[in-house]
Amino acid sequence: MYPEIVTEYTDDLANHFRDWAKGEDLNPDKFCTILSYELSKRAFPKWIQDSSDFLLEEDEILEAMNFAYTEYHLQSLQDKGLIDCIDNAEGETIWFATERGKSAVKNDDELND
Repeated sequence: MYPEIVTEYTDDLANHFRDWAKGEDLNPDKFCTILSYELSKRAFPKWIQDSSDFLLEEDEILEAMNFAYTEYHLQSLQDKGLIDCIDNAEGETIWFATERGKSAVKNDDELND
């Protein structure tokens, strides 16, 4: 999806957070894949402007980490069947609780699995 030079940079950068992900009890492969994608979304426009200087700033990396962390947990809840999503007419993703998710909240079960 992105040029190889961008994905090599963002994959390498994401892999630096592998130990952090383990320490947070996250699946490091899944987290690093999501993080690499988030980093690529930020690095690609910079690469378009100047293919020799597209390194990300600290604030851009932190923003990508926040998005990746949130996306990781949204996907985990979706995998458990507790939430799902649809894209609206503007292409925005709308998340919502499934019947199973609503039941889990009411009964306070499945939330900490």
